[in-house]
Amino acid sequence: EEEYRVYDWLIGPGNEYRTLVVIYANTSSGMIHTSAVSSEGFNRSNLFMEMPSLELETLEDYEAKNNRIYSLQNLFKYNGTYVIVNDSEIYEVFSVSQTKNFGDDWENYYERCPESPCIRYFSRVGFNSNLDQALLEDNINCPYVLAGQGNLILLEKKNGSWNVTDWMR
Repeated sequence: EEEYRVYDWLIGPGNEYRTLVVIYANTSSGMIHTSAVSSEGFNRSNLFMEMPSLELETLEDYEAKNNRIYSLQNLFKYNGTYVIVNDSEIYEVFSVSQTKNFGDDWENYYERCPESPCIRYFSRVGFNSNLDQALLEDNINCPYVLAGQGNLILLEKKNGSWNVTDWMR
């Protein structure tokens, strides 16, 4: 339940610019710093330097929960409209054909989802034992600029509300 509260907080409230949130059905691997080790020489020490308030137990819970991919459930409390899409729905829109112009796929996406600025991808949420610190990966793919971004986000819960305390791209 708390995991979906974190997701809902990150998605934020609906507004006139974003009337539809598209969420990918499967969690990402959540091993952002592990994959960065081979490509950028990144390691746990660097992660703790980048996020000094990160607790070891939060990171360990995050790693344990993200050792495989999970399916997200329809448990979001987002007060706008959202849809959870699976692989087959993604492949209906985004062709794997190398003969097709990549931009055509995004036009197809906007024909189907004109009110959605992007597709969101989440990892599982790692927590400390007090459930007042959370760590997760939040990725977006924005078709209109043919770009995406992923962030590792650290949140802390104070007075019953989640707030971002640190993040890294």
